[in-house]
Amino acid sequence: MLDFDRNEFSNAKLAAAKNLLGGQPIVIRNVANTPIQVNIACSGDTARPFAPDDSNIPSIKQRFNIQRYTITSALNAYGLCDTLEAICAAHTKLLDKFALYQEESTNMDLSYDFLLGLQAETFSYLTSTSVSMTGNCIGGTISNLLISDFAYTAEIEVKNADGSTSLMRAFTMVVENRQIVSRTTST
Repeated sequence: MLDFDRNEFSNAKLAAAKNLLGGQPIVIRNVANTPIQVNIACSGDTARPFAPDDSNIPSIKQRFNIQRYTITSALNAYGLCDTLEAICAAHTKLLDKFALYQEESTNMDLSYDFLLGLQAETFSYLTSTSVSMTGNCIGGTISNLLISDFAYTAEIEVKNADGSTSLMRAFTMVVENRQIVSRTTST
């Protein structure tokens, strides 16, 4: 499991966010101490939510349920694993994209419109990959795998029967199947 927050759903973050011109909403409080936003038509601003986040908790508090598999290979011909290594490099960039999302939504001063745009993100680039794995030890086929680590563990030169030599490599790889759920659920 990997817990994370979708801060772009927080009413407090949305209410405090600047508009695209850098202005903040003008808020006053009435006699009941309820916040009221004024001049949204004149300033080109958007009405902000001021309610507590009570109903937003399932959207804010999220987690990845992760099934993780570690694969250790036997020795393979030298170039045979280059495709797996390339896929891992591409998947590392996808994991970096998610890390950037977390930094943006947590630590950066983002506009109201940008935060609303982030709400549409589904992170399908981590949950719907085109990589699958089949084997008896996993009970069939698992789809949508993310290669999160790949490293060569051995490299040797083998003498062939005809006197030539071949380079052989072994690797270790970690693959994950990720699904996003709200932390408020029991699954």
